[in-house]
Amino acid sequence: MTTMEKKENDGVTQEDSVIVTVALDSSETGAFLAIDETREQVGSSAQEPQESNAAVDNEAIVAVSTKHQKKRVWCSDEQLKYLCKCFNKTPSPSMEHRQRIAEKINMDLEKVSRWFRYRRGGKNREDSETVSSAPEGQKEDSFTSDELWMLNAHYEKDKYPYRSTIEIIVKLLKCSYNKVYNWFRNQRRKDKKNGIVLSPKPNEKTKRTICDKLSTSSTAEEKKRRENGSSPDNSFESLHSRIIFRMKKLLVKLHAKLLEQLDEKLLEQQRKEHKELSDVMDNAKTQTSSLELMKVVFEGLKGKKGESFAETVMDCEAFFREGGLCCGKYFDCDPIQTCATCGDQFHPVCRDLGRRSNGGENQCPCRIRQAMLFKYRSTDIPLDPCATFLEKCVKNWVHTNRKIAIRVTTAENMEADFGEDFEAFYAKMKKNLPVQKIRNKMIFVFTDDDGDEILFFAMLANEYKDAAKSDLMTIRYLDSVSFINDGDLRTNVYNSVVLGYMGYTASIGYKKSHFWACPPDPKDSYLFRGRPAWQPVPTEKRLIKWYTTLLDLGKTRGVVAEYGRDYEGPQEKKLFKQIEHMICDGGYWNEIIGKKLFIETYGGSQPIQQHVLSDLRAEMTLKDKPIFYIDLISRIMIAIEELPSITSELTKTRDTWKKFLEDNELDFTYRETAKYATAFIIQTLIRELIATGQMADPHANSPAPECSSDSSPPTSSSS
Repeated sequence: MTTMEKKENDGVTQEDSVIVTVALDSSETGAFLAIDETREQVGSSAQEPQESNAAVDNEAIVAVSTKHQKKRVWCSDEQLKYLCKCFNKTPSPSMEHRQRIAEKINMDLEKVSRWFRYRRGGKNREDSETVSSAPEGQKEDSFTSDELWMLNAHYEKDKYPYRSTIEIIVKLLKCSYNKVYNWFRNQRRKDKKNGIVLSPKPNEKTKRTICDKLSTSSTAEEKKRRENGSSPDNSFESLHSRIIFRMKKLLVKLHAKLLEQLDEKLLEQQRKEHKELSDVMDNAKTQTSSLELMKVVFEGLKGKKGESFAETVMDCEAFFREGGLCCGKYFDCDPIQTCATCGDQFHPVCRDLGRRSNGGENQCPCRIRQAMLFKYRSTDIPLDPCATFLEKCVKNWVHTNRKIAIRVTTAENMEADFGEDFEAFYAKMKKNLPVQKIRNKMIFVFTDDDGDEILFFAMLANEYKDAAKSDLMTIRYLDSVSFINDGDLRTNVYNSVVLGYMGYTASIGYKKSHFWACPPDPKDSYLFRGRPAWQPVPTEKRLIKWYTTLLDLGKTRGVVAEYGRDYEGPQEKKLFKQIEHMICDGGYWNEIIGKKLFIETYGGSQPIQQHVLSDLRAEMTLKDKPIFYIDLISRIMIAIEELPSITSELTKTRDTWKKFLEDNELDFTYRETAKYATAFIIQTLIRELIATGQMADPHANSPAPECSSDSSPPTSSSS
């Protein structure tokens, strides 16, 4: 706090002097928050006592002489925040800009102009004073409140820290060694001066003895630890203080953003994030074990977006990794385990991905792959005609250096599934369910990620074989996990795969297609188990927008002739004849007939057929239905090498596929677990294809790698 008073001694007797009060912001920007003008009478014979510095805490007071009285300036908190926001963007706004600001915050233009003028003057003085020296009243070696919190936490545990401890603190605070060393020394002096009895300082001989014992330990556990290439775990106290300090830094950043935010909606969201993170840090402070601390911190940061959160997650992962907790990451679907042999803490996923192997002989079982003997690639799976066609389309339409592989499995002689409600309706009406023969195709899209692979897009499609629907192809399910950071690239790959498949089916005789914009359950997914916390679940509106853009692109690429959302099929006079034209495997009209009409409208009781037909026709006339009817452009089959289809019991239907994922606990929530799940899926498919004679073993002549004796490679869940 500084107070400057400009006194006018030449010719000034009973004139008014204006006191301009500029409140200083305590944020990192050091911005001036307010200007308050009060009048003070300056006389030659009488002087008014000035207010004490304590009464104007955190304010700078400037007395400016003037010949005319000026009105008192008041700024509300809302006006002040908006002024500071505008100043940070434009310190010298034009007259028109100032006029808009004045209208926005309901303040006189003259007051707004004066505020900016004083604000610029105060900022310039502040900058000039801080170029070569610390702010007035602050020592060069002072610490912030957050840094002092961390120093005091260390001081309470150890008043005579070792050099290694001080070096860790120096690394965290990014300051000099002497600065931290002097702080501990001065703190001890203060305690002695205040009569606090300190524990005796350990002599150098004792320190050397302790270090020698640590460095020459010859216990069996230490020998195993050194052979396995791991270092001794850091103390929980050190890990705990580093994590809390990093969380406090994040809170400071979020608080600074709160002061700058003017949008009410975003402000409310940021307040909520700040409150949630404060609760997380309070909970973290009470933890007494590394694993519980890890769970509290990463569960609290899960799904948070923004550079500040990402940096905090990376720093905390590094702290936990240095603390001996495997890779430092947290997977709620794959908890950290403690090795019974060496005592190391590890993720089974990291072990089976080969991340823990150090290449040495006689490694601990926690460092040897147990679930997968060989590392297969998606390209080891044979191509079929559909996959060959799709890879060519993606190569032509997607320009990227990222490796993308596509594989397709086929299930012949399948029957359409109409859903439980629809089947209940037919049972109530005492009618036999229609039978529709289909061919299912499961399409998988893989991408390379730092030497591993991730299955990031999957699609289940139906190709109809009955004469009545022999020209129809439907897309039953689409699903993805967003592990490609480039959103434009992701969307282009998705579009290219879907349009490529439409082009493929058109080349083998199909003329029509349709799909339903039906979002998945937020707690579930269609073809994956789990999704990244930051990946939103698409709404119906968002899906409709994407499909519209996709089909417009299909017209440009010569795949789609026309599309619409109105039913233009046959109009029958008999109810069940009409229904057979409209229904398909898991289709939109199955849901309308079975759930909306039979369950919700008729309450599950047997209705009159004519009433059902009338209600169904009313549904057909509704606009903006979430279903797309597509006419494909017929094309001649591109010459493709004659390749057999690839069949698999795992991928026959969505139910068999989801059961396989559930039985083997394959999860796509985290990047590492998605890599493991992908590797496991590829291995299981290849083993099934080898067992059924559809391919040869690519590792048939390779020597079997070392494997833990207490485990055996899993087999396909379908065997």
